[in-house]
Amino acid sequence: MPPFSFHIESTPSEGADPAANEPIFNNTPEYRDANVVTEDEWRQFVKNGEVTESRLLSLVYKIKNNAKLSEKEEAMRSENYKNINDKLAQLKANEEAEK
Repeated sequence: MPPFSFHIESTPSEGADPAANEPIFNNTPEYRDANVVTEDEWRQFVKNGEVTESRLLSLVYKIKNNAKLSEKEEAMRSENYKNINDKLAQLKANEEAEK
């Protein structure tokens, strides 16, 4: 289990009222990130450009699953693209080896 968590929300049943701030797009499930960038984590990133290994893994997971990144995550991704691309390549190699 990764050091972060996601859950896929199911679409509301007919007649159910979604929360006012929850967008529903074409009745398809959306990733809801349970690992948002904290203010302390953001300040640390802005200060020195570094992110934790668990944040890198979170970004890799979201990118691999085509989940939308927040503005802060996009900034972290662009600053750490080499590490993220290396991890994505490693995941792909592992998946191909398992076939």
